[in-house]
Order: sequence, then C-alpha cells, then structure tokens
Amino acid sequence: MASANAMAWVGSRRSTRRARDEIIDADMRERGQRPAHFDRTVVLRDGTRVRMRPIRPDDAARLVALYDQLSRDTRYHRFFSVMGRLAPDWVRFLANVD
Repeated sequence: MASANAMAWVGSRRSTRRARDEIIDADMRERGQRPAHFDRTVVLRDGTRVRMRPIRPDDAARLVALYDQLSRDTRYHRFFSVMGRLAPDWVRFLANVD
C-alpha cells in the first residue's frame, strides 16, 4: 500500500497540474480561443473516428439541420416540447455558449 506521504505528493502534483491548466484555460478564453483538450478525435467502439469540439456560433445552421432530422420523440425528450422548427432564439442560445 502506498504511504500517506506518497499519496499526498501525487495529490499535490494533480492539484498543481489542475491549477496550471485552469490558468492556461482562462488565458485562452480571454483571447477568444478554446483550450486544446476540448477539441479532440475520439474513436468509437465500432472503430469510427469522430471529432469532438465545443459548439460555435457558426454551427447554427448545422444545429437547425440536426434538429430537423430528429424524431418527434427525441425532440420531446430533448426540449420538453415538439416544435416544428427550432426557433431562432433557441438556435442563438444553444450555439453561443460562451
């Protein structure tokens, strides 16, 4: 079993790393950039590679197109109502996160 001192050292390194990452992330947000760890490629179970990144304001049209492809049940479960078309104020709200 690891000693208490070794566990404290590991915990302090994680805390230091986390604090450093938070400072870097804050600096990037001030410059209007996204931290790199939010933009990555993920491999799904079936081997498909997909890119994951935060939504951006220029994704608004893609968001509307995605909504149009959702089933009636999915629309209800996601938005607690079924709208024929995603309202422009919802599109702005969802696409402009920061």
